[in-house]
Amino acid sequence: MPEKSSDGERVDERFREEMESILMFQQEILEAVVRGDPEKELVERVCTLEEQLVPGAVASVMLFDRKNQLLNIYVAPSLPKEAFSKLENLRPGPENGSCANAVYSRMPVYVGNVLTDPRWKNLRSFATDYNLNACWSIPIRSEGNEIIGTFALSSYSSRQPNRFQERVLGIGAHIIGIVLDRSRREGLLRLSENILRKIREAILVTDDERKILFVNEAFSSLTGFSETELAGNRVDTDTLPFFRTPFGEGIWKHLDTHGFWEGDVPNKKKNGESYLEWLRLSAMQNDRQKTTHYLAISSDITTRKANQDRLDFLAHHDPLTELPNRVLLRERFEQILESVRSKGTSLAILVMDLDNFHLVNSSLGHAAGDLLLVEISRRLAQLVGPSNMVGRVGGDMFLALVEGERGGKSVVEVVERISDSFRTPLEVDRCELFTSVSIGVAFYPEHGQTYEDVVRSADRAMACAKSEGKNTYRFFLPSMTVDVSDHLRIHNSFRQGLERNEFILHYQPQVGVFSRKVEAVEALVRWNHPEMGFLYPKRFVPVAETTGMIIPLGEWVLQEACLQASRWNAQGFRVPVSVNISGIQLRRRNFEATVLDALARSGLPPELLELELTETMLLEDSEGLLRSIARLKEIGVRLSIDDFGTGYSNLAYLKRFDADKIKIDQTFVHAGSQNPEQQGIVRMIAGISHVLGLSAVAEGVETGDQMEYLVEIGIDSIQGNFLSKPLDPVSCEEYLLRYCERSGRDL
Repeated sequence: MPEKSSDGERVDERFREEMESILMFQQEILEAVVRGDPEKELVERVCTLEEQLVPGAVASVMLFDRKNQLLNIYVAPSLPKEAFSKLENLRPGPENGSCANAVYSRMPVYVGNVLTDPRWKNLRSFATDYNLNACWSIPIRSEGNEIIGTFALSSYSSRQPNRFQERVLGIGAHIIGIVLDRSRREGLLRLSENILRKIREAILVTDDERKILFVNEAFSSLTGFSETELAGNRVDTDTLPFFRTPFGEGIWKHLDTHGFWEGDVPNKKKNGESYLEWLRLSAMQNDRQKTTHYLAISSDITTRKANQDRLDFLAHHDPLTELPNRVLLRERFEQILESVRSKGTSLAILVMDLDNFHLVNSSLGHAAGDLLLVEISRRLAQLVGPSNMVGRVGGDMFLALVEGERGGKSVVEVVERISDSFRTPLEVDRCELFTSVSIGVAFYPEHGQTYEDVVRSADRAMACAKSEGKNTYRFFLPSMTVDVSDHLRIHNSFRQGLERNEFILHYQPQVGVFSRKVEAVEALVRWNHPEMGFLYPKRFVPVAETTGMIIPLGEWVLQEACLQASRWNAQGFRVPVSVNISGIQLRRRNFEATVLDALARSGLPPELLELELTETMLLEDSEGLLRSIARLKEIGVRLSIDDFGTGYSNLAYLKRFDADKIKIDQTFVHAGSQNPEQQGIVRMIAGISHVLGLSAVAEGVETGDQMEYLVEIGIDSIQGNFLSKPLDPVSCEEYLLRYCERSGRDL
């Protein structure tokens, strides 16, 4: 496994920062509770801290008078006092703002634009008077689950909360609920202890001699030790061995000197099980600056850390076979080049494609096909040897890097070993399966000066092996060509097709899992060719990319999609349109200007345009590209990453390009309904995307079973023929009338 890359470290750093913010927030409130601060001061402090955690937010707490069914402001440190009277005796209802809606619906309410949202109809003048644009509110509940008020974060700009902001809002409401409920019934002393016991993070309190005075239920649940077992024991005894280590003792010394310490530490539970925790220690002092107690707050981050490590691994490896993917193969190619140049050797690329593999899937099922791929992967890894590298680059396609002497004798030996090995059957699920492989071989530098050039040559040689009967290998020759008749016909009629308006756009809806509303549509181009019939993109886009016609075609698609979305917007459908962008378009200097021109001509608000890029494009580590994307993001244009998980996945680039959405490739979606391991990968990608604040969309959903498991694992949106095939503009408009927010009708 390769050394951990900087992209993984940045994911860890973001996670640590969020965890630290939440723990510091809880730490300060807990300390205030322990001090016995009055109820209203505690609530005000929660609001102030929440405003620090969510910059630009204004926090407020309203109390619910159950008898009279009215809401009134209790605490709002940053709201002008004259605004309080305008919110007196607010009655819960569907049009009285976020807080009234939260009580009315008994659910969190996130309004991103109060000036247009119908839920703010009766408070629109209040929002205008105080320049409010967004308001997120969540019910405050008592211990008995009764709604006793609301906690809200308002903003002077239009926006929706991300996962982190939703979490801190929920934590704030949870803590305020405890404060209000317990202070009225049992007093602040009882409240302090109960918050400590019920808080979600594990808490341990010692005296100044490190003797344990208190642990909460979360601590007992995490470690297996009860409060009775630990009370009176020192933390640096055999019971809690971590603090006896040199590392642990060093933490105490730092704590006594600086008053705090935090970080991730390995620890052990009562049953001996190891786990990783995020630990924050504080020395609590009296008025004379003497330490009287130590407070420890911790949480188990084992699973989340493992998920991050796994995703880092998947950034460079195929999830099914765990062989290197395209990213790692390309990196290894560049590394080997230094050795090739210094030693005067040759570097071969082998492209290997299994023959008739689809028959295995169709006759034995995809699960058997996956098992066969795993067995073949193991065999190939052994055959190429430890000094070379083999990876999986597609469904049933593998690629190997083999270094050898000039003339290729050692490479020939490897190729023949691979070819001969397929004469021996592979055992899959107690069945013996015979398969064969077609291999194409090309050399650096004879057949290309770059990785892409050599791969292209090897791929042509492999295609030649296929065309000559399969189950063989061929070395690349310059004379190898592909049939170009269709290529020429398409190329020659491309410009005419654009001039004669033969291209059309269809739109496929993306539907929110929980909202059951259309949240976006993807624009898909079709060609109604007068001689060749109705052509799909796979037929003509590759030709367009190789001939340069992708530029005018891409500009037409962008212009037409923006115009259509603008028409829908004028009709009240604020539905973002997603447009696929090719790598050739993206690399052009005027790409940014092209996008801005399409927005200007159509009058489409930038936030209703989503640019859809593939993972491969993110590898174009160009500062110019980064700046263009950043400027488009600044005006509101959204960014979606298509075909995520197909072998290029790189979290660093997701953060670097500030992506909004991940579209999980349909191969994972289809396999996940049959294969628990593949389903686990989809679950993990969805989970990590949420950690990063991204929306996760599953594409290519074709069955009810697929949709059922995707909903269960937390996918945000669904796209595929199960809900709707791509529709022409008229049919799409009818679909929007039925299933868009304007009409309020659910799927």
